Amino acid sequence: MLHRPDSSAQLLALQKGDVDIARNLSPEQIKTIEANGDYSLVKGTKASVLYLAMNQNHPNLSKPQVRQAIKWALDYKSIATNITPNIFVEQQAFLPKGLPGSLTDKPFSKNVEKAKALMKEAGLENGFEVTLDTQNVSPYADIAQALQANLAAIGIKVNLLPAEFRQVITKTRARKHELALLRWGSDYMDPNSNAQTFCENVDNGEDAKDRTLAWRSSWQNKELTDRAIAAVREQDADKRVRAYERLQGDLQEVGPFAVLLQQVEIAALRKGVTGLEIGPLSDSTRYVDISKA
Repeated sequence: MLHRPDSSAQLLALQKGDVDIARNLSPEQIKTIEANGDYSLVKGTKASVLYLAMNQNHPNLSKPQVRQAIKWALDYKSIATNITPNIFVEQQAFLPKGLPGSLTDKPFSKNVEKAKALMKEAGLENGFEVTLDTQNVSPYADIAQALQANLAAIGIKVNLLPAEFRQVITKTRARKHELALLRWGSDYMDPNSNAQTFCENVDNGEDAKDRTLAWRSSWQNKELTDRAIAAVREQDADKRVRAYERLQGDLQEVGPFAVLLQQVEIAALRKGVTGLEIGPLSDSTRYVDISKA
């Protein structure tokens, strides 16, 4: 195992034969590999979603009309098609496809006029300025630029703050961000893994024990917190699925998150290498059956 965060370095090592498998290539590099018979591709849909977090400590982001305006301003389809083909697909619910109860409909699409009307309703028709923390690598930096352009169309001037992952996650865990582009990977294949962190915030104080994603964005909704707690305790499987479906829909309406995409991992294998299985969780990818001819 070799850790090479730069995708170009991974591709070069694969082409030189220094490694047999590369797991983090860009969409453009994947296209190059796909057309070459000396390599094969293995794909796996991950239980991981990419989302835009809106810190409710910001006076404008705390307005429900602004949160809705942002969700209606974003061009989800274009981002998935033009920036992240092969490596992310459009997904707007906090439960990724593959988890029980995941909603796969897409209630939001780019609608600048609707977003502008919501901004006017919030008393912010002239817009405002905000920062966006993002990783400084592809595709996050490219997605952040697209979000910046989308929000500029409704009067929100976004100042990008690209940085290494450790800096971004440290800042958001301290609730020091305004907007932040982040990824959440489920810890286990049950809807509670995501519902708990996106919906629950029992204590919004600085010394809170449970620092969920909701807490990190300073967002507290007692009703959704109570419903998420009740859902994990529900014994009837059908009722439980319906509870999570309703939680996702309601969070889309009122929550401080715009869920954008779901990750698809693609690994490139040199000719003769087989047996890799990419699982939905970070610890469920199987290497035991890999063989090399």
